[in-house]
Amino acid sequence: SIYAARQLMMQDWSLAEMTKDLSTIPLKFQPGTKYDYGLGIDVAGYIVEVISGKTLDAYFKSAIFDPLKMDDTAFYLPEEKRDRMSVNYTHDENGKIKVKENILPLDDDNPPKLLLGGAGLISTLTDYERFCRMLLNKGELNGKRILSEKAAQMVMTDQFPKEVEAIPGNGHGLSGTVNLETGEYSWGGAASTKFWINPTNNLI
Repeated sequence: SIYAARQLMMQDWSLAEMTKDLSTIPLKFQPGTKYDYGLGIDVAGYIVEVISGKTLDAYFKSAIFDPLKMDDTAFYLPEEKRDRMSVNYTHDENGKIKVKENILPLDDDNPPKLLLGGAGLISTLTDYERFCRMLLNKGELNGKRILSEKAAQMVMTDQFPKEVEAIPGNGHGLSGTVNLETGEYSWGGAASTKFWINPTNNLI
């Protein structure tokens, strides 16, 4: 695909530069007619930068991480925290388990140049629990409102037209799968992590 050929997420450039280059690639299909994995949330991250006037890392910190006390979440891993990084594993060509090289560079104490809206954050279970509880609690946690109730509901509600399904029985909210029967909202990460939020049963 054109995405794969251009290696958009692997270039040493800014989100603004990536989005400008991405805008030259034709759409694969008319929006709202099908689903495909893509860079839409990363483009949304650029829109956040334009509207807020801040870099994405600065906006996330002031609007989300600081109010939720997510002190271990960032686009980079400071040296003093590197010994806390979990080891990732994969399979070699013979099917044997081996240590996987770090998905993100860990040799720089500064944010990378490319800050993506849909990838690249490093976090902890405790921090991400706070984020999930905020969504479960309709955008608010411990007296800090991060999203309006309407926005939090939109994040976890199927946004597909009735005729579109990504996976049978599932729709899609904002960068996450929505189980059409249970309303459970979930998504997986690059390190084989997965979160789920079930508003019906008040569970994360």
